[in-house]
Amino acid sequence: MKTTILILSLTTLSAAAAGRIGVSFQYGQPALEWSNHTGEAYVVETTSNLTSGVWQQKVVLTTDAATAAWADDALLQSRLFYRVSLVTNPAPYQSLQQ
Repeated sequence: MKTTILILSLTTLSAAAAGRIGVSFQYGQPALEWSNHTGEAYVVETTSNLTSGVWQQKVVLTTDAATAAWADDALLQSRLFYRVSLVTNPAPYQSLQQ
């Protein structure tokens, strides 16, 4: 099965991270990577249909590393779109890092 994957970079990413989302495949699964700043939290969402307007949240991610990365371990679909957004209020997620 041929899979199409598109990464959508939104303006809600920090200026340093915007436009720097990379995609690779690890063990046949898509993996996303982008620049990170300590204290920021990101939400990764997917959709198989851009016109539906329905996005499914996959993960909220925080890290102290300079690079944030996430690999999708779900079964691949024939078409899947990814969106990474900066969480506007990261405080609830930062406490989980402690």
